[in-house]
Amino acid sequence: MNGGPRGDAGAPSIPGPAPAATLDPARRAPEPMEPWTRVRVVFGKEGRLRFLGQLDLGRTLERAIRRSGLPARFSEGFNPRIRLSFPCASPTGMASRCEIVELQVAAPAGAAEVREALRREMPEGLPALSAEPVPAGERLFLEAAAYAARPREGEPGIPGGEEAVAALLARPEIPVERRGRRVDLRPLLLDLRAEGGGILVRLRFLESGATARPEDVVGALGAPAAGFLFERTGMSARLRGPRGESVREYGGPA
Repeated sequence: MNGGPRGDAGAPSIPGPAPAATLDPARRAPEPMEPWTRVRVVFGKEGRLRFLGQLDLGRTLERAIRRSGLPARFSEGFNPRIRLSFPCASPTGMASRCEIVELQVAAPAGAAEVREALRREMPEGLPALSAEPVPAGERLFLEAAAYAARPREGEPGIPGGEEAVAALLARPEIPVERRGRRVDLRPLLLDLRAEGGGILVRLRFLESGATARPEDVVGALGAPAAGFLFERTGMSARLRGPRGESVREYGGPA
């Protein structure tokens, strides 16, 4: 038996610390979260800017937010963009008094700062009308919208006026064709009035997705939609969140 001292080859191995590069990223301490505030902005869409498509509208609003210096939240990735949400945009070409965009800003900025900054920076034709904070988890569902259809200059308007409106409202069904499908306007038609050769109409939005457009109503009254200018004047939205539900009016009465 060899009683001499043991060499290094026989010494027990003691593992050293793992290299930093091999540490599991999932076990690293999380970075502190930014205190973001979600803000809902109501703005108008007027004049030539009513022809902006959704992508161009988003770019226009993003430029205004960047110019304002608001601490807005961006998306991640190689091409970060300001996070914008349009929960109920009106169709391209339609004027509106109640467009909605939602964004997030870092504290201490809030709804008041967003409203004032966008009032300064939004281009003419996209006026910032109001802003409000949005509680965490709240979602917006459009229930009804009010529209005005006014005859273009030189166009005759609705043939029959008030009599035509009364006759349409007396019908049990109002079938129209939309995108190759037959749609009954009657259960979607909440209110209809003749005014100045045009109409004021209020339409329902169902949770199933069924809806109608004011052009459909004008056509059902026997007039060509191309002879009218359309504007969304107000809307009614149901707000659902962890604290329950409520109904909110935007723009004029819907």
